[in-house]
Amino acid sequence: MLPLYKLIAARICQSDYIKIDETPVRCLEPGTGKTASGYFWVYHHDEHGVLFDWHKSRANTCLDDILIGNDEEPSFDDYLQSDGLRAYRAFINRYPELCIIPVSCLTHIARKFKESRHEHPRIAARSLLLIGSIYQVEKRMDLQNAHPLDRQRARWLESRKSYDHLLKLTRRLIRFRGLTRTTGIYKALAYAIEQLPHLEPCFLNGQIKFDNNLTENAIRPTKLGHKNWMFIGGEHTGWRSAVIYTFAEQIRRHKADPFAYFEWVFEKLMHNPGREELEALLPVNWIKTRSAANRLIEIPAASEPEMQALSQKCERGSVDLTQELALAKRVGKGREDFVIPLKIDDLTSDETTIELTRLNSTDFRGASVGGLAKLLEKLEKDGAPKDPRFNAAAVATWW
Repeated sequence: MLPLYKLIAARICQSDYIKIDETPVRCLEPGTGKTASGYFWVYHHDEHGVLFDWHKSRANTCLDDILIGNDEEPSFDDYLQSDGLRAYRAFINRYPELCIIPVSCLTHIARKFKESRHEHPRIAARSLLLIGSIYQVEKRMDLQNAHPLDRQRARWLESRKSYDHLLKLTRRLIRFRGLTRTTGIYKALAYAIEQLPHLEPCFLNGQIKFDNNLTENAIRPTKLGHKNWMFIGGEHTGWRSAVIYTFAEQIRRHKADPFAYFEWVFEKLMHNPGREELEALLPVNWIKTRSAANRLIEIPAASEPEMQALSQKCERGSVDLTQELALAKRVGKGREDFVIPLKIDDLTSDETTIELTRLNSTDFRGASVGGLAKLLEKLEKDGAPKDPRFNAAAVATWW
């Protein structure tokens, strides 16, 4: 999987807008009997998906592996969105020649006020009200599926006033005499004053989001899993876990089955594909291929006359593969024990849709011979049409 992982990393590095976040994960330290801190660094791009990286620290040098290129690939030099972790600013300052533009996260700013609203409810409420008005515009643009230029225009006409007011308000309130530097509300105001100016790119480019929520959403499954497995086996295991999480999350965000992708891609990788062939093996391209095959007709379960008519067409060979899959799905909605015979000469194993697999009541995952025997028994019992060349004696030797 490493060549595919590196290809995804190169794609993300060459993009013009990356969202990054990091999350701690404990890992074992062999020989000590204890666990140590490790971190998943998660990169997100709307088109190229999610990439997990693994390091033992939160140092800014950890970003070099993905964002700094080599003799063959250029380094990243555009919009970089993150929270207020100082490692990101330190990384940008180390490479002034790259002209990386930092973008902050409005959700993190709002979170600081929510956490400290019990200390000074009025300050927190006024700040959150202005942040909420910005998100109302964003929500409306999302519902309208607005073009980036239309979103940029709406931000200037509607959100800009709230943004400017919030910036002035935080700068004025932090000088309030009743606040001390140790209070949570003071820290929230200081954080907002530091981070708000870095939201300016959102008004210059409609493609840039006000927050880093998509990256945090990609991290959430790992945090849920963390409650079950508690720690990673070691430093090298952490890196391998990052690779697996990358592909699993790439597939999961499209609501597809990661296991089906792994099963398919492992078979392809056995043939040692060349660099130019790896492109077709990327999760995003697999999703596109599957989407075409999975485009089934969404209609109620088939009635008896409709089912018989379509079945007769299939027997005569006058129905194409798409119609056969549609029939399978329609029949499967009303008959739990219905086994769906396929013309396997027209459909390769890597093109079989997960929906169709789940409709087939015969389980082939255990022993393929036993599953085939059950399928043949079921077809024989239901009087399924046979090819004249069918040799029952030869098949019986498999049972």
